[in-house]
Amino acid sequence: MGKEPKILIILFSLMILSVGKTYAQPVWVTGTPSVLLTGPLSITLNYGINVTGTVYIIVYNFNNSENLSSSTVRNRAILGQNGNLVEARVITVRRADIGKTLQVVLEVNNPGQIHTIYIVAADSKGKLQLVPVRLNATTLPCPQADAGQGGNECDLNFKFNAVPKIGTGIWTKVSGPGNATFSPNANAPDATVTVTVYGTYVFRWTETQGVCKSSDDITVIFSRPPVANAGTGGNTCGLDFHLGAVAGSADINGYWIMKSGTGTARFSPGSNDPSAVVTVSEFGRKVFAWIVSNGNCSDSSDVTVDFIQQPVANAGQNENNCGREYFLRAVPSIGTGTWTRVSGPGTASFSPDNHDPMAKVTVSAFGTYVFRWTEVNGQCSSSANVTIGFYEQIAANAGNGGDECDLNFSLNAIPG
Repeated sequence: MGKEPKILIILFSLMILSVGKTYAQPVWVTGTPSVLLTGPLSITLNYGINVTGTVYIIVYNFNNSENLSSSTVRNRAILGQNGNLVEARVITVRRADIGKTLQVVLEVNNPGQIHTIYIVAADSKGKLQLVPVRLNATTLPCPQADAGQGGNECDLNFKFNAVPKIGTGIWTKVSGPGNATFSPNANAPDATVTVTVYGTYVFRWTETQGVCKSSDDITVIFSRPPVANAGTGGNTCGLDFHLGAVAGSADINGYWIMKSGTGTARFSPGSNDPSAVVTVSEFGRKVFAWIVSNGNCSDSSDVTVDFIQQPVANAGQNENNCGREYFLRAVPSIGTGTWTRVSGPGTASFSPDNHDPMAKVTVSAFGTYVFRWTEVNGQCSSSANVTIGFYEQIAANAGNGGDECDLNFSLNAIPG
């Protein structure tokens, strides 16, 4: 009988231990909870626990220094947003998420503002951590919209290059002489705008998200593309050539340059005159470009001009000649020279040929002849005439001499 009570006491003690069994509170994954990053209208939070359960989060849009209890945080998270409590989340942690670092994006509406976050976890049985974690995070200010760069366009189209920062953006025309359409739509940061009239336009890129709204302007100049027409080149006998570009409209500026060729070139009255006279310093082939511009838009057109040295023919001096042969005496300058008979009573032949400036000419009949010396250099030529009189050679016959016994003698020449 004395041992029975002892046995009963032991059994009772075992029952008490079984009923009073406790569960450990959820433990945060190392490095959590923590603020990963903030935006103007969001706070990204890292969290994670070592068991399945629930995470409760509330966010205030000011620096809240209250020491809230775990149950208060849970209750307010369940009730949701209210006044300065701008965000509330209830997140289930499943078996596959145990021990992992997870992220949640908390949506707020106060850019550039300090926020206080309370977060507490409970296990799957509803057992809360004893104390919630309190974190502070400052949201970023609303970003300034960036419309990218404007520019100059040589047609009626321009591709925008806005840099998206937040929310939804839209392009609008602020000013300009014509209408504007946007492709594929006005919300694309890299949309292509097409205008109906050349001129200067201002376009605005506006971004909106919640209370954030910002805009930025760019200027685009749409210029009519000029078309250059340098006219016709050619050949010139000398160092001067009259250029003939086709002048454009009054808003088109043009000028001449020598694009290739030796020596230098001077334009008169000036290089901006489409009909300028160009004077070069050396003979040869030159290429001239007529360059036109309208704003930043330009075009060019070329002409080729051959500057050929002009020959100066010199056929020598007029003379008379005894006989039917004569050595001509032209003074050559440049190019190829040729002798021709212009007039005379007979025919003429030249030896060794008619290109020799000092050729021997033989005529078939006595008389006065005109010969022409012509020099050709490319497209340029010059000629000069010389007159030669061909006369028959006279044979003198003085008759016979003799001896005279006085101081007188009678001559007896025989006339030819």
